[in-house]
Amino acid sequence: MTFNRLFKPLCITLIIFSSCQREVDPDFLRPANPNDTSDSIYLKQYTELDTTLAAGSDTLLRAIVSYDAQKRVVKVSEYDFVFDELAEINYFYTGSDTLPYKSIIYYEEIVTDYRDTIFLSYSNGIVSKDSTISYDITNNIYFGTTVKLFTPSGTNTLVRDRGYFSLPTTTPDYDMSGALLQTRLNGNLIIEDDTSFSGIRHSFRDHTEASYDNKINPFYRITVHYPINGFDVQKNNLLEERSWDLPRMHERHLRYSYIYRSDGYPLSVTETEMISSRSSKGIFTYTD
Repeated sequence: MTFNRLFKPLCITLIIFSSCQREVDPDFLRPANPNDTSDSIYLKQYTELDTTLAAGSDTLLRAIVSYDAQKRVVKVSEYDFVFDELAEINYFYTGSDTLPYKSIIYYEEIVTDYRDTIFLSYSNGIVSKDSTISYDITNNIYFGTTVKLFTPSGTNTLVRDRGYFSLPTTTPDYDMSGALLQTRLNGNLIIEDDTSFSGIRHSFRDHTEASYDNKINPFYRITVHYPINGFDVQKNNLLEERSWDLPRMHERHLRYSYIYRSDGYPLSVTETEMISSRSSKGIFTYTD
């Protein structure tokens, strides 16, 4: 399970998620410690390995999670060893609230570095609105604003997406709506069909279906929850995921197998791409 895929629900506006920050924190170079019975339920580090490479040169990425005194996630940093890139997302809270009202993300696209400031509203713990202000760091200019509304409609979700790319933000440069047809089982999203159109899609694929184990997903605690595109961060851990663009193109088929602690929290996961037979391994490390 590639960790940076887990930023997808929070970074819906992003196509590429990688930071402009290049310096490597020494923590990223330390190997993950083995887990034992004294470890907590709070994820501290996730390391992804290429199972086809030799030990010592097989690390693909490493992510580190930071908490405050209330055990709220305040920062998730990810270092990509392949592209030599460091990504960072910061969460901000009001008082003793457990849900962040704002996040700040640093990333780059091709040659330009950006900073996204995202303001969040919730309904029953699920994001109902996000407003994202994007700033072009490289050229020191305002880049644009997007506003997304997520409205439940039975078991499905209606999405309205507006974008503003000039100041003042009075008339949107685009304004579109779409529907995502969804099915859930045991609190997990198992089927989603994106029926939005008008040339701009709310997701990268039309159809996705998934199955899960009955164990606790440690990523669920450290992410903000959107009602769409959330297969990677459901309450339980993915066992299988299939997706394609209609009519049946760009098919993707992933399977996952886990080694668990005695309390059900995963110690490691092996992700296998069934079409290409490529695989990677993820190692979970928890706070002491």
